Amino acid sequence: MKNFLVTWYGITDFKSSLGFEKSGPILGALADGDYTDVIVLGYTKHDDSISNEEFKSKLNEVSASDDPDAKFKFTYEYANCSAAHKHFINFIEGKISEMGKSVSVGLISVTLSELNDSEGIYSAAVQALQHISNLQIECRVSIFLSPGTPLMAFSWALAAFKFPVLSKRLIASSDPRKPPVPIMPPKEWLAWNSKQNPNPKDENKADSYDVIYTLFGEQRIPALLGVNHFNCKKHVFVSSGNFDAECMRKFLPESCEFSQIKADPYNPSDVFDKIIKDSAELPWDARIGFNLTGGTKLMYAGAMNACRKLGGVPFYVGGKELKITYLNDFAVEELKPITKVESFILLNSNGLGICDYGRTGADDENAIAMTDEMWKARKKINYLYKDIQEMNKSECYYSLSIEDPWHPEIMPLAQGPYSVSTRPVDYAFEDETQFSTYIKGGWFEEYVYNHLYPLYEKGKLLDIRHGIKVDFNKAISEFDSDHYIYQEMDVVFTNGKQLFIVECKSGRPEVEHIEKLSTIARYYGGIEGKGILAYSKALDSDILDKKIKETPNVDIVSGDDLIEQIKKIIGCEND
Repeated sequence: MKNFLVTWYGITDFKSSLGFEKSGPILGALADGDYTDVIVLGYTKHDDSISNEEFKSKLNEVSASDDPDAKFKFTYEYANCSAAHKHFINFIEGKISEMGKSVSVGLISVTLSELNDSEGIYSAAVQALQHISNLQIECRVSIFLSPGTPLMAFSWALAAFKFPVLSKRLIASSDPRKPPVPIMPPKEWLAWNSKQNPNPKDENKADSYDVIYTLFGEQRIPALLGVNHFNCKKHVFVSSGNFDAECMRKFLPESCEFSQIKADPYNPSDVFDKIIKDSAELPWDARIGFNLTGGTKLMYAGAMNACRKLGGVPFYVGGKELKITYLNDFAVEELKPITKVESFILLNSNGLGICDYGRTGADDENAIAMTDEMWKARKKINYLYKDIQEMNKSECYYSLSIEDPWHPEIMPLAQGPYSVSTRPVDYAFEDETQFSTYIKGGWFEEYVYNHLYPLYEKGKLLDIRHGIKVDFNKAISEFDSDHYIYQEMDVVFTNGKQLFIVECKSGRPEVEHIEKLSTIARYYGGIEGKGILAYSKALDSDILDKKIKETPNVDIVSGDDLIEQIKKIIGCEND
């Protein structure tokens, strides 16, 4: 008889093969079980271009390093490629040999459009089980739910029901150091799955719920997307003690009720019991939704069981494609976008406020013409910074003349105002501070903003701001408060799916710029947040190139076609 273990492999398994973790779920399952065959599914990215030589060379480099950040970045940059799959299978086969066992190991590379590609994930699970079913020999199949994403685990469970004759069991492990244990699916699951009402897309109230239970964890954007997408009388956020969902209250309509359930994130029974108890007062015909995107896998298991018992509609939201997947029938539809920049910031910033929402409108023609002339003269203007510093020590007024972009100059004036004089326009500033800020680099921020703003007018961007400021707001009275600036952002915009933060640098490039922007983008934009470092002059730096390859959430743009580079990053290169 053949005894199969079928499973996806995930980041913890990958780290184990790299030597960055002591063990992984698959290794633990193999050590505990008596399997004859293992079928591993490996998620492969579309843009898989990493060679075996590059993978091995980079692994040797980070393995010899004591820098945990280097190992972290390697893990997420090189996971999900063919070279990583090959390395992982060699590692597993070596460990099996050390155990003195004889197990046939096979890996199926599964190319997905994204990590939450529900159709691709489900299809791969079905094909793996179909392969075993087609053998027409006596087999036992253990379907390991723990590795991979919650959507992968759920897809295994659904796929299993397509093969009623196949001898199979579901197993899971909450700790990779411990062997997995059998998971008993509910006896009513098959009946529920066949009788469950599909999402009533043709009804007027298809997007309306009496209550939605949302698993709330570190990543908050899926919770906001669920709130935005549906009409709902009450939102209940199920969280652990480590994550407080209070920040979600500000995003609910005034007529919508807010509630929070604190549950043990590693005890599915606790999650199940608390949801059932909370729902006790609901009408018998209440329409209940379950946003199962956040939280731990065991929270997912408990909430899914509660969803089944209550006859709810389970769904999974998010991903770069901005889709919602209904887990009862795998129907997919477009999510409503996040339309405001401040929604991302207020959601993720742990209680910080916004003291300056930044400029939101189009600049006037004179200002646009002035920044265009500054851009043409940018290479020469950089050499005037020393003169600008000296200017600050003087009591004279000054004007920046750009009659010839190859020979800009700072000119003292007998009387005000401070100004910039260009061929098409003369522009006056209110005071020295505005003038100094502008010519030291403020002009570059305005140039980027002015040339991206047309994308907003075309509807390609849903919101764009220049000069937004985040602060600690310490109220003294109703009419008086102190603001402590925490973060300033040059140009910030969203396409409804992601938050983009552009940091404009007219001076010398530094590696620290990349590190800082990476942190800022992740903090305010969540896991999909994107930083763009814009330099006014063309760059040619191997150090910066290396650093940017190690920092997947930041891109660098520079040179004459800088704006076109930004458009390409956000998918608007033809606009």
